[in-house]
Amino acid sequence: MATPVHPENGARFTGTLLGLAVLAILIAGCGPKQQSTLPPTPSQVTPQVVTDTVKAPTVDPEAPVEKLPLKSGWIFKSLVNARSDPSTTAPIVTKLSRGSEIKLIEKTGQWWKVQLSDSTLAYVHESMVSQERYLDPWTQFKLGGRLADTTLQIITAVTELKDNTIPSAALTVADSWASFSKIKKQRVAQAAFAYWKMCLSKAGYDPKGTVVVLRDTEGVDLVKVTANADKTTVDFLK
Repeated sequence: MATPVHPENGARFTGTLLGLAVLAILIAGCGPKQQSTLPPTPSQVTPQVVTDTVKAPTVDPEAPVEKLPLKSGWIFKSLVNARSDPSTTAPIVTKLSRGSEIKLIEKTGQWWKVQLSDSTLAYVHESMVSQERYLDPWTQFKLGGRLADTTLQIITAVTELKDNTIPSAALTVADSWASFSKIKKQRVAQAAFAYWKMCLSKAGYDPKGTVVVLRDTEGVDLVKVTANADKTTVDFLK
């Protein structure tokens, strides 16, 4: 026959079970926490601050500097001094002949700092430099070939130009020269002379004292033109 359980003992036993259950829950709560795989709620997200500040690019001091091409200049005087400094008393680096091309770097006062053909740096006075391409007088004359052929009746020219001498030229006339009147021959000779002086001036020569001789196709001198003071003299040689 079963022994009856006393009500007080039953309540005590039930209380013991409840105590053990609570203790087990507490022990489980003290263990390591597992990371949640759920996405964070909006309140858990740290807002990203966006600014419109642009970071300045860094410059590499060792990077090569791009240089613009240098302008060209031309010497249009005879035997020009290229000096080490912008002064007439500075040592002469070299002498440049008429027509020499140089590279213009910068201007200091009335002096150009230039780069010579061998990359040497020097200074040349501005009065000796032209920024227009140098053309010798004969080339200048030929550039007006149509004018020379149709108006001046000149078909060829033999220049007799040397530095430090009187600039002169011998010009060969066209065959039609023989049919001209004396007045027309004189005008053509004066026009040729004036045109030649202009070409001299453009090329950097001093036209003072220049002489122009007109010849026929066989090389016989026909007319000589000279200038004395402000007067042009036309002498018929044949």
